[in-house]
Amino acid sequence: MRAVSGRRFWKMLRACLPEAEIEDKEHHVWVRWRGRTYRALPFGPHGKRQRNRVESRAGQVRGLVRFFGVEDCARQPIPELYP
Repeated sequence: MRAVSGRRFWKMLRACLPEAEIEDKEHHVWVRWRGRTYRALPFGPHGKRQRNRVESRAGQVRGLVRFFGVEDCARQPIPELYP
């Protein structure tokens, strides 16, 4: 499975979901945008829980992108989401 680095993930979020609220939970990151909340984005490997260390599989990030309907925007910063 392909991983998406935290740096590229946060860059995509800023570009595609500019007003999104990010909430760090114990094992997941919740993303809120326009009245919807995506709760299924896990942190990366166990260890220190730091937002900039999120590393998720491309399929999980693709799920977030589909949930918010920003597929066209997400292709620019993370092209491997849709090979």
